[in-house]
Amino acid sequence: MNRPTHRLTGAILAGGRSRRMGRDKAELVLTLPSGERLTMLQQVHRALESVCDETLVVGGPARAGVDARRVADRFPGAGPLAGILSALLDSSNERVFVVACDMPFVDTQAIEGLAALMNDHDAIVPRIEGRFETLHAIYKTDCAAAIRKVLDAGDRRVRSFFSLIDLRIVTEEEFAVIDPGGRSSMNVNYPEEFESAADRLRGTRE
Repeated sequence: MNRPTHRLTGAILAGGRSRRMGRDKAELVLTLPSGERLTMLQQVHRALESVCDETLVVGGPARAGVDARRVADRFPGAGPLAGILSALLDSSNERVFVVACDMPFVDTQAIEGLAALMNDHDAIVPRIEGRFETLHAIYKTDCAAAIRKVLDAGDRRVRSFFSLIDLRIVTEEEFAVIDPGGRSSMNVNYPEEFESAADRLRGTRE
């Protein structure tokens, strides 16, 4: 398997309760154009393992069919920010690409593009239509101290520690270059969104 010249950990957050979906999103099954069937977690993991030196699955129960190191959520119930912190504390690499398990179109080119733009910044996060894509971003393990600080203060918003670090924001124009399809950071929360994404991935809908 080809590896990037930079070392990078891929961390998939899979500890959410999937309330809006009504089912465990990580275990929803997608059909690829080849006919192969993968869970959403397997689909995301496949994209990450082709560009990352190690992959982690953070939170949730043990999953079959995914060859990644399972990391327990050290702060259960504290949301995605705590999941990011757990990934940073367990990463073997300085840089960690964090992604949610409900992003079936996550793209290796987009991951590599973010890594190439990061340079010496503490984190690199796309901002699309004024919204930070915090679960399609790269964070250095040095961010752990800042995250602990805001969590201890009771703030669980992922962006709450951004003012405490050297943040590199990726503009929409920049992100369009590294993700020409415009789908890598797309996530699914509701059944109808999943069905639409499944159709697009299968190739039955543009």
